[in-house]
Amino acid sequence: MKKLLIIFGSIGIMGIGASTVVACTNSKLDGLKATIQKAKKIIADNATNPKEEIQSLQQVVTLTEIMIETNQMTDEQIDAIHLSLKLLIAIIETPSIQDVANRPQI
Repeated sequence: MKKLLIIFGSIGIMGIGASTVVACTNSKLDGLKATIQKAKKIIADNATNPKEEIQSLQQVVTLTEIMIETNQMTDEQIDAIHLSLKLLIAIIETPSIQDVANRPQI
């Protein structure tokens, strides 16, 4: 009986561990999807802007969506792609020196 309880306890602990990993992955995936939505908004707002950064962002978003659909991404891949998207968005949102220099003076 004691061995049976140990086995069931082990199975329960493994189940809790597995559900925690899945929850963590889902949470990371949700964060990545939110960043993708932000990127899509930036792409839509700059649809007429042929900047290389916007084109790169579009490619990253498209490839990321394909990878998400395959449902075989590891946590490390999710983290790396999420970081890449965040950095690319930050680059696009940060005004360049030329943009600052060309602003009309008040």
